[in-house]
Formats: sequence, structure tokens, C-alpha cells
Amino acid sequence: MVWFFDFEKFYVAAKKLFFSNPLKTRFLFKYRNCDGKVVLKVTDDQVCLKIATKYSQDLKHIKRINNLFIQSMANKDLQTNQKETSKEQNKKKKVRAKH
Repeated sequence: MVWFFDFEKFYVAAKKLFFSNPLKTRFLFKYRNCDGKVVLKVTDDQVCLKIATKYSQDLKHIKRINNLFIQSMANKDLQTNQKETSKEQNKKKKVRAKH
């Protein structure tokens, strides 16, 4: 688990993680009322990226990250390309296994 303290670095790492494996990557957004914190988490079950903030000025950054994931997850081309890529990788693995 990697904790970030800078939103720009978190955004770049989250974007890279998502586009490397979009069908397995999850984005979680949690508000902790007792602490007054917002915790953002991006994970693909192998890598976990987290950032926490309690400042209202960071809402524009949270909105930016949220929009990235919503738009990317709704994009059919990305999902189709990922499925085709995973099929091609499986074929290559089968060919390597035969040799």
C-alpha cells in the first residue's frame, strides 16, 4: 500500500495503474465523519494507492480524479481494447506453453 501526500503524484499514479489494467482496477471514495477525512483508494488487487485529506480546497482534485474514472469506465472503446489485448496475451501464453 502506497500513501501519497500530493494529489498530482496520486493522480498520475492512479491514471497509470488504471490504464495498465482497466478491467481489474477499482476506485474507492470514503468519507470518515469521525475524522472529517476523505480517503481515496485505487487498487487492482496487486497495487494499492491511497490518499487522505480533510481540506475543502482539495475537493477540486477529488472531482478531477472522480471524473477521470467515470469517463474512462464508461468508454466502450477502452473495454473492447482491453478484452482484445487480454485475448491476444492468452494466445501468446498458449503458444509459448506448447514450445
